[in-house]
Amino acid sequence: MVARYGMEPELGHVSYDSDRPRFLETGEQPPWRNLRYSEATAEHMDPAVMVVIEKIFERTAGLLENNYDVLEVTAKDLPEHKALDDADLQAIGEKVRRLETRDAA
Repeated sequence: MVARYGMEPELGHVSYDSDRPRFLETGEQPPWRNLRYSEATAEHMDPAVMVVIEKIFERTAGLLENNYDVLEVTAKDLPEHKALDDADLQAIGEKVRRLETRDAA
């Protein structure tokens, strides 16, 4: 998100991501060889990526905490079913309580 889509305000709306290997290319070159940004920019990206990861972790933990009862019931029922099909997953999904988004614009 930070490097490919430029989703870091301080870095600007720029894609810094290098090209990915194409079909049947191995991509065995050193990862730094195709970088299109400086070491200083890379050092700024690292904490920005950590902020994104931390937000995702907090949201995931919040969803699990908010839906612990659904998780517990599903875990108890799973040994009986051995597997979940689409209808089972849909039914579980309907029970999940979503978190309110604080960043809604």
